[in-house]
Amino acid sequence: MALTEAGRLYFDRCKELIELAFNAREALQEEGRRPRGKLKVMLPGPLEPLSVARVVSDMVRTSPELSIECDYCFGEADLANREFDVALRWGAQADIDLTARVIGFYPFHLFASREYVARFGNPQTLLELQAHECLVSDGCQELSVWSLERKGTHQAFKPRGHLRANSLDMTRRFAAAGAGIAALPFQAEIRDSLVRVMESWSLKPVPLYAIYGSRTPRAGARAFVSELIKLGDPDPDSGSLSSPDKNVRLPSRSGQPRVSKVEAWS
Repeated sequence: MALTEAGRLYFDRCKELIELAFNAREALQEEGRRPRGKLKVMLPGPLEPLSVARVVSDMVRTSPELSIECDYCFGEADLANREFDVALRWGAQADIDLTARVIGFYPFHLFASREYVARFGNPQTLLELQAHECLVSDGCQELSVWSLERKGTHQAFKPRGHLRANSLDMTRRFAAAGAGIAALPFQAEIRDSLVRVMESWSLKPVPLYAIYGSRTPRAGARAFVSELIKLGDPDPDSGSLSSPDKNVRLPSRSGQPRVSKVEAWS
């Protein structure tokens, strides 16, 4: 059976359209793999355990079509009221229906300024700690009660003091000003001349989450998070205790965990 002239013209035209559709699909897929455009990142503080500046600098250098805007925002309301591509947050979050990946689990310790220790001493027991001014952070649920560990012993301690803040960065600033003892990520002593107190005790590791602003994150957002995960799981002596899973349960403060849909973007 042979095609008529009209049939052949119709066939050739359809073939061209199919090829154009495949080419468009391939171009769209390539666009999704290449970081470009503006990437807006919301950062908490402090972030000493992560070399965020290094990741940002490397990405801008290797992806000339990409620009990155960093926004330091601390409150949960920022996630609902601001546009962003990636938001980093310590600990469990409010009931938000967003996709997330865990960067890693990081040890926290107790820190104070040298001035504070010189004036009030370095507590060594929980009983002594009760007599000190403790700085309370409302920005991380895991730090509302300090889960202290030492040689297999676990103790819960409720911090009490005259100062509280909704961001770890402000809590760190209070500690640096000599206002009291704060629970902060390891390496906090690198800044502000902070020193560890109760050195034989550590806090339970706190997760750091990367929350995507879209269910279909762009290539730049995925690349940024992937680079942070690489840095978030260094050698065992650096402080990051465990590598993240691809499929993350993002716990909410109501206690009902949500399974984040990240497997397609890992």
